[in-house]
Amino acid sequence: MKTIVIVSQKGGTGKTTLAIHLAVAAERKRLSAVIIDLDPQASATAWRDLRAAKGPAVESVQPARLAATLAAAEKAGARPRLHRHASPQ
Repeated sequence: MKTIVIVSQKGGTGKTTLAIHLAVAAERKRLSAVIIDLDPQASATAWRDLRAAKGPAVESVQPARLAATLAAAEKAGARPRLHRHASPQ
């Protein structure tokens, strides 16, 4: 499992849009993808609720539950490989 983290303190920078596009692109290449939506606005979750097509999976998770959510995914068979890319400030 590759883990891609998209983080920015500023709102409106396209984080959710980018996450959705990456997940859909992965699924179109027959890879499985899940979006873990930590945003209180839950925009990715709302997108999933409106989407007619199946996938990608979106899980709305409180930030305090992230570690437990990732542990549950690993226990279910996902193998995390975290790739970090620090963008210049």
